[in-house]
Amino acid sequence: MVGGKLDPNQSWTDQVSGLNLWVPPFLPSTFFFDIDDKQYLFESLYLDILNKHAPQRQAHIRGNQIPFMNEQWRKAIRHRNKLWKKFTHQRTDANYAEYKK
Repeated sequence: MVGGKLDPNQSWTDQVSGLNLWVPPFLPSTFFFDIDDKQYLFESLYLDILNKHAPQRQAHIRGNQIPFMNEQWRKAIRHRNKLWKKFTHQRTDANYAEYKK
């Protein structure tokens, strides 16, 4: 670990070996007599440690297609993008004219 952050040049096991991941503070569990309380404490401690050292990734989910976009428009857009890509790979006047029509 470099400055408290994970180093991308080290393997994951080397980075977490110095962390106290496998020794959570279970001393408070001795204060509870009910098994449900002990289970709740274990789960909350485990999830806190897990979220601290391996947080979940954030992702953006795209919505559905807009309702007025039909298949004909999608094909036209894909065709236009294909022609633009063709023009960017081979910059000729013919390819540009084909893209512009």
